[in-house]
Amino acid sequence: MAYQPGAYVRCTALAGEATWQDVERHFRPLGPTRTELTYTLRFERALVQRGLGFAPPLWFLRWYTGWMMGRYLRRLQQQLEAGWRPAPQPTTA
Repeated sequence: MAYQPGAYVRCTALAGEATWQDVERHFRPLGPTRTELTYTLRFERALVQRGLGFAPPLWFLRWYTGWMMGRYLRRLQQQLEAGWRPAPQPTTA
């Protein structure tokens, strides 16, 4: 893992893991109320095969990953623009 507060985060699989994946997030201020986020996701097809039990075609993986990342980034943008706060934890009496 690599981390530079307010600018960069990178997480990658540990050495010896069965499959490889790598996620990077770059943040760049565009003004007092705007920030550009660049999100990069890389992974081996074996990761998907291990999770699903079969290997979907590459065209499907590209389409599905793009669709899911679009949903994730839109939701993240909505939460950040709305002043997202963690959900309150249930209390026990």
